[in-house]
Amino acid sequence: MIICIDVGGVLTQYEHKEAFDNPIINVNGALEVLEKWKINGYKVYIISYCKEKSAIFRTTKLETDGHNKFFDFEYYIANKMNKKDVISYIGNVDVMIDDNEEILNKVKE
Repeated sequence: MIICIDVGGVLTQYEHKEAFDNPIINVNGALEVLEKWKINGYKVYIISYCKEKSAIFRTTKLETDGHNKFFDFEYYIANKMNKKDVISYIGNVDVMIDDNEEILNKVKE
């Protein structure tokens, strides 16, 4: 199983402020699900729209928190409509989890 997942609004609540003392993954139950996916051998990719500074912060913070182990790769993109291109690049994606319906509709085209 190959799963692509967004960060903002899916793994992180929107009111969350990016601060080094706050975890990136702060949605109840998300860490437990990610751990089950990893145990089951699922490949999980982050595909998230954000600016470069935020991408660097997220990558560093996931590593510091030890949560990067749940992801096979992290893709941070400058244009959210390019998520479909990243999915095509990964290939054979089974599931895309995103809180933006417009993105999901574009991905399934």
